[in-house]
Amino acid sequence: MMHVILGEGLEDRDYVERYTDGIAALRERVREWTPQRAAELTGIGAGEIVSLAREYATTRPRRSG
Repeated sequence: MMHVILGEGLEDRDYVERYTDGIAALRERVREWTPQRAAELTGIGAGEIVSLAREYATTRPRRSG
């Protein structure tokens, strides 16, 4: 999922910039973990991994009130 989120620029860049360290190393590490590779290891289809990553990255919490 991180391969898709970072590869497609779906991360919350403001949050990452303010509150994290090591994003460059993470980008490098997840580069080799394509959805196809993850699918082979998990049994979850590559397309499903991509869809889930996009949904996860673009869903915002509901505000009560």
